[in-house]
Amino acid sequence: MRPCYECYWKYQVEIAARMTTCCRRSVGAVMVRDKRQVATGFNGNLPGHRHCDEDGCARCNATSHESGQALERCVCCHAEENLVSYCARNGVGANGTIVYCTLSPCLGCFRLLALAGVQEVVYGESYPGDRELVAQLAATSGITFRTFNCSCGGLVA
Repeated sequence: MRPCYECYWKYQVEIAARMTTCCRRSVGAVMVRDKRQVATGFNGNLPGHRHCDEDGCARCNATSHESGQALERCVCCHAEENLVSYCARNGVGANGTIVYCTLSPCLGCFRLLALAGVQEVVYGESYPGDRELVAQLAATSGITFRTFNCSCGGLVA
């Protein structure tokens, strides 16, 4: 059976998440325009730096921090930051795109997506702590902010 586009992009972000170099969380994101992939991103360390599993991030390697805590100590880049920076480096416009991601963006990433002109954000799980504020900002900014919604009979699970 052929999947709907919603399922297709969900599969793509799940594959992107497998590329993560962060040992705390695997997040993938795909930027889409007119049903075509514009950019792909995942979370991990800066290019040329040691990965978390190589002791590249003190925060990620510390077991004392809960999810969403001490983020100022993390040197990893979020999947959404990866998307937007790819576009900036390569002269690709993000205006009017849809971003699909495994996890709803944190506040900082949502602000970046909004500034880049993203018109819709579709996600799987909710990021701890920021979801309500991000949803409120999305509504007042005219950005659609929603979870995945399958139309092909349940292939998104």
